[in-house]
Amino acid sequence: MAQIMVGNERRILFEITADPFYSEENINHLKSVIEEIESGRAVLKEHELSVPAYLKKPRR
Repeated sequence: MAQIMVGNERRILFEITADPFYSEENINHLKSVIEEIESGRAVLKEHELSVPAYLKKPRR
């Protein structure tokens, strides 16, 4: 069915969008964070990663 629609409409059935990670706004934000780290204005700290509740296995 989808193949017929693609053939008839001569287009794919979904919209292709760019990954927002690579948007100009995000790249600029990442550059400013790197600058803060390199200048010493931001301090990186090691921490435990948290796991969302829906990913945790139920206790028995």
